[in-house]
Amino acid sequence: AGDLVQQDSALTALAPAFASTKYTANQAINPVVNNVDLELSGGLVWCKRTDNAGNHYLIDNIRGLDKRLSTNTTNNEKTDPALTFNSNGFTLPAGEPNFNYEGNYISWSCRKAPKFFDVQTWSGNSTAGRTVSHNLNSVPGMMIVKSISGAGQWNIYHKNLGIAGLIQFTATSSETGTQWNNTLPTSTEFTLGA
Repeated sequence: AGDLVQQDSALTALAPAFASTKYTANQAINPVVNNVDLELSGGLVWCKRTDNAGNHYLIDNIRGLDKRLSTNTTNNEKTDPALTFNSNGFTLPAGEPNFNYEGNYISWSCRKAPKFFDVQTWSGNSTAGRTVSHNLNSVPGMMIVKSISGAGQWNIYHKNLGIAGLIQFTATSSETGTQWNNTLPTSTEFTLGA
């Protein structure tokens, strides 16, 4: 059994961790094959319609496959019919009204993998200096933080902006702020402001 676990881990490490895939919505059960194993490790799917100005939708298995956020709004999390994460991509449910209704879409899939991608959730406590653990096993180059229970900006850290640098999906200029408590992330955690 130990050898099988090691073999599975080795195969997962070699499998693709990211894919960009086009699909056409059909209002029926709609498998999207991209060879990213989201079933074993989990991760995130980001969908956007390409033939109109519709919303972007982010779905991950940590919050639940029936939960979505839209990067082009400051809205809180919404609930829709759940996706299914598969060993070779994901399946859109029949009757999903936002990203399987009609038209052409593109999806970006990120598998949770060390030194590449992770998703974390926590409950805010308005305490500056609070740390949040992550599973990257490397220093994050970019972090995106959004409240899921209330409306609010998307706060984005990027290593090239520095610790006081900040960009937001719904803002038109770069900002500075104390969202990261003037503390660089480490290979195990990042720090939040109040």
